Amino acid sequence: MPRIPFFRLAHRSGATFILCAAAALPAVSGASVAVLQADGSCTFDGGGTEYRTFDGTCNNLSAGQASWGSADSELLRQHTAAQYAADGQTPLTLGLPGPREVSNAVSSQTALVYSELNASSMLMQWGQFLDHDLDLTHTGSADPMPIDIPVDDAYFSGTMPFSRSVYSATSGIDASNPRQQLNAATAYIDASQIYGSDLDTANALRTFSGGKLKMTSVQGGLLHMENGVFVSGDERVNEQVGLTTMHTLFNREHNRLAEQIAAQHPEYDDETIYQEARRIVGAIMQAITYNEFLPALLGSAAPGVYQGYDAAVNAGIANEFSTAAYRFGHSTLPPELLRLDSAGNVVAGGNLPLQNAFFNPSLLLDPDNGGVEAVLRGLSAQVGQKIDPMIVDALRNMLFGAPGAGGLDLASLNIQRGRDHGLPGFNAMRDALGLGAYANWEEAEFQPGFKALLMGVYDDVDDIDLWVGGLAEQHIDGGMLGELFSAIVAEQFLRIREGDRFWYQLTGMFDPYWLDYIEDSTLANVIMRNTTINFMQANVFFVPVPVPAVALLLLTGWMMMASRSRRRGLLTSQMAAS
Repeated sequence: MPRIPFFRLAHRSGATFILCAAAALPAVSGASVAVLQADGSCTFDGGGTEYRTFDGTCNNLSAGQASWGSADSELLRQHTAAQYAADGQTPLTLGLPGPREVSNAVSSQTALVYSELNASSMLMQWGQFLDHDLDLTHTGSADPMPIDIPVDDAYFSGTMPFSRSVYSATSGIDASNPRQQLNAATAYIDASQIYGSDLDTANALRTFSGGKLKMTSVQGGLLHMENGVFVSGDERVNEQVGLTTMHTLFNREHNRLAEQIAAQHPEYDDETIYQEARRIVGAIMQAITYNEFLPALLGSAAPGVYQGYDAAVNAGIANEFSTAAYRFGHSTLPPELLRLDSAGNVVAGGNLPLQNAFFNPSLLLDPDNGGVEAVLRGLSAQVGQKIDPMIVDALRNMLFGAPGAGGLDLASLNIQRGRDHGLPGFNAMRDALGLGAYANWEEAEFQPGFKALLMGVYDDVDDIDLWVGGLAEQHIDGGMLGELFSAIVAEQFLRIREGDRFWYQLTGMFDPYWLDYIEDSTLANVIMRNTTINFMQANVFFVPVPVPAVALLLLTGWMMMASRSRRRGLLTSQMAAS
């Protein structure tokens, strides 16, 4: 898997390249989209190039497999059965400590512990943005499972509200047919968080002119707004300002592509332009994830060379992935998000305390806050927190509000969610994956200091919750996860890639020109061609380590030359287009 050098400036002009590549698009206007029939078969509506369905159906055309990975399909249980009582619904929690008790004992962060690999906060942000492409499990307010608060808790009292996840109506009957939770998003990396996981959502986001998505015209172009909030393909778009920024970035990328495709192919109708831009954006997300994000996160355990499509592989999201392992990012958030101007200085509006970043779309509307550029510079320049069971107070005591005023504890929620979903414990999951269960506390291995904390709240090593134990493990393979979570994450992303009939590297999916363009689209390049940012480190998932003064001068000079080269490339492309 290619690794992007830390100190090479990302500067290549995407606009220059795209004008050459545009000739490689389909010669005929038209779009064909599969339609899932009641008998499970797929028919095709329309002529021309086939594009993905919005809900993920008919990605797999094999008999009985057309709904694999589609929206509203069940989360998979890859290695263990659901851990419920005989009724198929009641979590097996007898003898286990309460989630808030575990949170107080193990997840309380009293001092910042930075990433040992100098991972930037962009690792967290891309992880969240990608997560919202892969999975979404709704909750039902009529099915509560409140979290008991210890009597001596310093922040909360009584109980913390918690609603259980919705599940398939045909499940949750008995031990032979336990609850199976649903994934409301598609499992594929198809940019569904931008376009939506259903046709109605997708249509509501379109202008139906020139293949473009709706945008506001303020602050260089932000997401479309309705009733004072931003609107995108995923309902969580306003969750925090960094996430909203990523949505804005890729909406801009779509519209930029649409403009250039339309200019090169005046014979294309709105639908063809839209679908071509959509499939390129999805492919870029795939490339960034497998070329940059996963190698940073998993080290040598990241998926290797692409081997092709396998119709026998179900790309669906595993319960242990979405409900435990992929929630590693909660540990990486800092208490404050940097917002930097072009000179690297804090913007007039200041840095942003994390507790103020939630559900606050006005942050991107205020010019003093520096727009999306300030957020992107900050995410790329800020060293994130080390992945371990600890999370900062803004998430552990003030999530979505102050204690007693709507505030929640994300660690407690994660632990309770795992129990709600009937996940196995940490040790049982190790055993199921062939990693070997620990026989006792003495045999168990964790990051320094965490074994004592775990022993202080859990009676037995078998009692450790999956999310807690997985985060506490020693990191392996030069990556940022322990043995168990690394295995779960690697397996999931292998299945996502192998089980996708529209994967960008599949032979014939893209012309070599476009394939080159997609591979060249690092996250740094996507940022620069859609913002006023002129240069950044080539791999934005790592913060470059300080270099000696002489080397810094040489680097700065090279950056200036490369930046000028980028501007010349843009001018050349503009002249070619005129």
